Amino acid sequence: MIEAPAAPNSLEETGLEQDFLHKLVAKTLHVHGTMTPSAIVRETCLPITVVSALLSELQRLQIIEAKGLAGADMRSELRYALGGRGIPFALEAMAQSQYVGPAPVSLEAFHDQIKKCRRFPGNTSTGTTSSVACPTWCCRKSWSTGWDPPSTPPGRSCFTATPATARPA
Repeated sequence: MIEAPAAPNSLEETGLEQDFLHKLVAKTLHVHGTMTPSAIVRETCLPITVVSALLSELQRLQIIEAKGLAGADMRSELRYALGGRGIPFALEAMAQSQYVGPAPVSLEAFHDQIKKCRRFPGNTSTGTTSSVACPTWCCRKSWSTGWDPPSTPPGRSCFTATPATARPA
């Protein structure tokens, strides 16, 4: 069985540029409006530790602002929205790329996972990443929830994920 890589505990461990992640969160808030950290986690598939660090930094940069609690209960999460410099920042990011969704894995993490797929029993790979044939689920990774369950038969293409360098921010 192919093991899932460990989820990143910090911005640095994602292997992605901080600016890329700032833009991804800003575009997410631009598209979805006011959101809680949990909703951002679900949308970006990043762990809460990483999302919390991003929100703190974006708040410091005056790109986002806290909009109060999500509910009447004191244990409710804060809601965040674009503010101050946030709308121009998000619009500029959207002009570069309209992609909003799960954060991609780093190219290094993607290649490491492909190497694991090559060792998967029954793999018919010729040894290059462009011709890898392994179960689809071996590369479908979500940082926040771990592996997606196997849902497709072995032998399907492994390229259900795209490395970070193939997707502009």
